[in-house]
Amino acid sequence: MDDLQLQAKLEIMRAQSQRFTEYYAKYFSQEETADLVNFFFNKIYNLESQGEIIQTAINTFGKIKGKLPAEIRKSIQDVIDLNDFTAQMDEGMGHVLLQRGWQQGIAINTAELIETYRAYGHRDERIKQLTVMIDTLEFSHQLAHSSLGRVLLGPARMAARVFRVMPLFEFLEEGYFATRKVSVDLFTEFLHEVEAKEWEFLYGNLGK
Repeated sequence: MDDLQLQAKLEIMRAQSQRFTEYYAKYFSQEETADLVNFFFNKIYNLESQGEIIQTAINTFGKIKGKLPAEIRKSIQDVIDLNDFTAQMDEGMGHVLLQRGWQQGIAINTAELIETYRAYGHRDERIKQLTVMIDTLEFSHQLAHSSLGRVLLGPARMAARVFRVMPLFEFLEEGYFATRKVSVDLFTEFLHEVEAKEWEFLYGNLGK
């Protein structure tokens, strides 16, 4: 990927983050949910920005995931899958953005992002991406609000240290604690809103 392609991808990522901030403004502004939405809408969508240490841990995870507790393994795998799907989509949209005449340094708004999203298409891949996103949210909440989650943290941390994936575990742990801060009722409200808005966004722009 050359520098201009990278800048186009980064602009898509910035615009997507802006869309999430607009669509879920009330959750970004509430103290109880601010860490949750920042984690799921900004950090998970850009593991690359977490640095080489995270990437090294991801590469290592593929070799040792069978040795981690099943629940923790699923949590980490979902996050990696979501990031991979999103990176592919953002790169593809970046190509479309360049084809549409975008020039480096020009910020696009949400309407322009949506036009690019429609032009890129890839409906089936979008459905898979959104399904993983919702699964990740649901599973993280189940883990954070169950006694099993608290019991697993100690052994999982030890296993992550032994198998040298601590940076990735600590990243996931941040999401765990951000989720625990949110009450069950508020999280359920948030999840239903995400499901409704994101499926409407997908189907409205790419068709059912």
